[in-house]
Amino acid sequence: KKNIKIISYGSFKSSINIYNKNNKTYIKIFNKRYNIKKIHYNDFELDNLSCSIGCCLALGINYLNIINAISKIKKPTGRLQEVGKVYNNAKVYVDYAHTPAALQNVLVATTDKKNKPNVLFGCGGNRDKSKRKKMGIIANNFANKIYITDDNPRNENPNKIRKEIVKNCPRGIEVAGRRDAIKLAIEELEDNQSLIIAGKGHEKKQIINKKYFNFDDMKIAKFFINKKNNK
Repeated sequence: KKNIKIISYGSFKSSINIYNKNNKTYIKIFNKRYNIKKIHYNDFELDNLSCSIGCCLALGINYLNIINAISKIKKPTGRLQEVGKVYNNAKVYVDYAHTPAALQNVLVATTDKKNKPNVLFGCGGNRDKSKRKKMGIIANNFANKIYITDDNPRNENPNKIRKEIVKNCPRGIEVAGRRDAIKLAIEELEDNQSLIIAGKGHEKKQIINKKYFNFDDMKIAKFFINKKNNK
């Protein structure tokens, strides 16, 4: 009745759809198809890009300017960012996923031919406690090896937080101390496996008892990748 224009995205029949095929990326906008050099995005990243294209179109930005800008986009730090490879072709990623939906998205996106990724994660203290059960269940269902460790425990007992997650994740391995957990998870990577270090992404600090400690998942993961590669 209000004559509102609807722009949809996310499926082939939508106003906007992006997909990869034969080393090219195809962008369908209102039934017209354009192709660009392949962009290495997983499915939920392509959905995010489709959504942002829709927003730009709604703002009146010319579709050719939008398409030309796509190749210049840089992924934000700590969002499914590849840290490096181990000599046995295993890969390590850092991702900011710290909610149930985000964790499930990243695990599904990195599942390759039914080979589930390994995952390392924890839950923050003094925050939504219901996430702990949900994230434990999701990890148990969508991951291969699971390492349950500390995120930002803040003023809560980190051992208590871990136990709440493990209770709902029977396949999870509990490792006190995030650095030790990263070390173990990388040491145990087998041929062609992938590891998602989830929860902190771009963050450079860890909060324990109101104190901020230097802690960078990326740097720590790189250190242990290099150590494993130089054995």
